[in-house]
Amino acid sequence: MWINLFDYNYIRFHKSLRTKISDKSEKFEKKYIHKTPAMELKITEKQLNWKFLLTYPVL
Repeated sequence: MWINLFDYNYIRFHKSLRTKISDKSEKFEKKYIHKTPAMELKITEKQLNWKFLLTYPVL
């Protein structure tokens, strides 16, 4: 179950958490900043990946 929680909170971006950058409708211009729940709560600053989970040292 913790694998699903890690995937949901640290890896996947959620549409409801995205922040709009600009109102321009240019075709290839970035319009949103996408965030994971952990990024929204300021637990991490970037999206994590599976390599991080599997290689992080356990204390």
